[in-house]
Amino acid sequence: MFPNYDAIAAADSAVEEQSATETVEPIAPPAAAPLPAPIDPSARTGAGVAILMAGAGAITGWLVGGGWGAGAGLLLMGAARNGYKARSLWSADRAEAAKRLTMAVAGGAGGGYMAYRAMKGRKGSR
Repeated sequence: MFPNYDAIAAADSAVEEQSATETVEPIAPPAAAPLPAPIDPSARTGAGVAILMAGAGAITGWLVGGGWGAGAGLLLMGAARNGYKARSLWSADRAEAAKRLTMAVAGGAGGGYMAYRAMKGRKGSR
């Protein structure tokens, strides 16, 4: 009924003696991970400008037209940014410029619709 403490102590000492005589192979440290590529400072600046434009568009849209206005502001600022980038890329990379222009047109159309809904909602609430 009670545990046999002498047997437990004998088993523990046998395990300690066995582990003391074994040799353990050293483990090699993991290989160092490759360093990430440096980030182009102009990419950071472009991303910062895009975030500021999106925020300004969303806040202005929200103040003017509520939820629909915020969506319109986001899409229209994104479309403006894509249109500007397409214009600057046109001479260097026409395929990328065409993609940007397509996204600008789609964003402008979506933003225009959302602005229409925001203004329609404002006129209906008067």
